[in-house]
Amino acid sequence: SFLQLQTTFASMRAQAQNLVSQARSKIHPGRGAAGLDFVALALSGRKGGLDKVTKMVGRLIDTLQQEQDADDHKKEYCSEQFMSARGKTRTLKRTVSDVGTAIEDIKEGIATLTEEIGALKKGIVSLDQSVAEATQQRKAENAEFKETMASSAAARELILTAKSKLDKFYTASLLQATSQHQQQDGDEDDAGDN
Repeated sequence: SFLQLQTTFASMRAQAQNLVSQARSKIHPGRGAAGLDFVALALSGRKGGLDKVTKMVGRLIDTLQQEQDADDHKKEYCSEQFMSARGKTRTLKRTVSDVGTAIEDIKEGIATLTEEIGALKKGIVSLDQSVAEATQQRKAENAEFKETMASSAAARELILTAKSKLDKFYTASLLQATSQHQQQDGDEDDAGDN
């Protein structure tokens, strides 16, 4: 029985050393490796029982559990941050797309306005030419009107002068004819009385 107990103790020690070496190979350098080194050292020693080793393994398990909890919290935080960043990225992509669309609309509006401004400038030039032509035509018509009015005024004066002379001529002739006619009537009356 003592031999069995010693064999069992030796096999348990070998299994524990094997587990510690496997755990040490899976742990990142600097994270609990020192604790595993102490456990491996305690297991390799011949003195004492497994109580110290058990306590060390228990503390190591507690430390690993705390580190695992911290890692879980970090993973959860990182996942939340990743999802938040992904949402912000989508929002920014939509915003960039909307801004790109707005820029294209503005460029089209500018092109349309530029064409309209060009058409308006051509219209203004054409209107200026029409106004200049109409001004020249009005000046010519005005000059013609003034000439016509001057000719009409001269003709009117000529007609009035001619009328005045004709009136004088015919009025004098009419007076003479009337006075001769009255004399003849008077002579006939005198001859009839005699």
